[in-house]
Amino acid sequence: MKIDFVPNLTGVFGSPVAENPTVLMMEAGYKALGLDNWKYLSLEVPLENLKDAISSLRTFNMKGIHLTIPHKVSVLEYLDEISSTAKTMGAVNTVMNIDGKLVGENTDGKGFMESLKKDAKVKPA
Repeated sequence: MKIDFVPNLTGVFGSPVAENPTVLMMEAGYKALGLDNWKYLSLEVPLENLKDAISSLRTFNMKGIHLTIPHKVSVLEYLDEISSTAKTMGAVNTVMNIDGKLVGENTDGKGFMESLKKDAKVKPA
């Protein structure tokens, strides 16, 4: 079996991110799935450094990132492609690096609708 010491990097870009608990959830998920070589980083990215940070996804071959406020709208201009959902919402909370192409998605609305259906028993039109 070949050992690969280069981790698959993912993370969150935000400002501030110090109190964002996503790293705990993602690392637990990777462990539960046996993805021992996947790492999730909480990265403090001031708004004025967002362009360089997004470019670093390609530089470090990061698989993807989540975005917090204030980056969800500002990131749009730095992406190669934006999903129809993200276009409709006018914001991106997830960026995937697919063979060097940065694709923006917004999962906020999907998560909200799923929680309404499951927890509140609401059937959206």
